[in-house]
Amino acid sequence: MPICLAVYMSVHKWRPVQGRFLGTSHYEKALGDLTSALLVLAAFAVMIAGVWLITRDWRDPLRGRGPALVLGVISLLLLAAVARGWQLHNFIDDYEKGAVWASEIASQMFFDRRGDPAEQIALLTGSARAFFGATGLLLAAAILLLTAIILKLRPRLTGSLAGILSIYAAGQVVSVGW
Repeated sequence: MPICLAVYMSVHKWRPVQGRFLGTSHYEKALGDLTSALLVLAAFAVMIAGVWLITRDWRDPLRGRGPALVLGVISLLLLAAVARGWQLHNFIDDYEKGAVWASEIASQMFFDRRGDPAEQIALLTGSARAFFGATGLLLAAAILLLTAIILKLRPRLTGSLAGILSIYAAGQVVSVGW
């Protein structure tokens, strides 16, 4: 309940200091970047969907919107991971080419605070690769899930394997995004 009250107060012009509206700025300070937090929440949703895929009885016929919802959540995280990986990749390329905007962002984000620029670029490169690796795993999970749903080709095996791959890929996104 206190968290809900804090969220409500944040978006409804709460001013602890006269004349200064905070909005969601304190959440951004705590979480770093709101898009990263949303990416992590989507990854947690994929983890839950992966557990559902593993524990589901695949002998029963598929009814309802469950499989379509799971496929939609996996696809959403897949697109988000591609977008974030591509964003990091473009930043690294432009920084190495000497783009002014990339240098300004780099100095604001981490160079002034956390040490050696070469180490930070190496970490960002690893993060971009992890996002692209998670994208490949999520794509494989989506294909396996479609195989289980549409083709009904060994649905227990392909559905469970899709669950395992999606949990692993979502864990990768959580470890990089958080």
